[in-house]
Amino acid sequence: MKQSTFISVLKAASETTQFAKRLSEETLALLWLTTPAKTRHEVTDEMLAYAFNQMRIDPNPPEGLGLDQQLYSYVYRCRDGFPAFEWGLKADLPKRMATGAFNPQPSSQYALGEDLTGHNEDCSNGVLKMLGGA
Repeated sequence: MKQSTFISVLKAASETTQFAKRLSEETLALLWLTTPAKTRHEVTDEMLAYAFNQMRIDPNPPEGLGLDQQLYSYVYRCRDGFPAFEWGLKADLPKRMATGAFNPQPSSQYALGEDLTGHNEDCSNGVLKMLGGA
């Protein structure tokens, strides 16, 4: 994505989101500088515009996240309500973007039929290890 698109979308989001305050030029510049290079290359201008539209029409937009993180949650797979950048973009993102309609967050990656075994996250709290004798 281009820096100019990133800044324009965040400005618009801060001005149109009910409880957000207008972001200063310094804040916008710092948000851009702290965006990982991988994310800057992975997310296109079209994806960011899609995320902005999703946030505008979402009946329950994400809360407790920075404005940029809220936007990223519409294009990246999420874990506990936060965009999980290391998990990559949503597998069905092209299909979501093509509809032009609101696409609710999936209830879980399992519900999408996605294989998360390569994400190196142990969610078992040791129970499966105990049962398996490991």
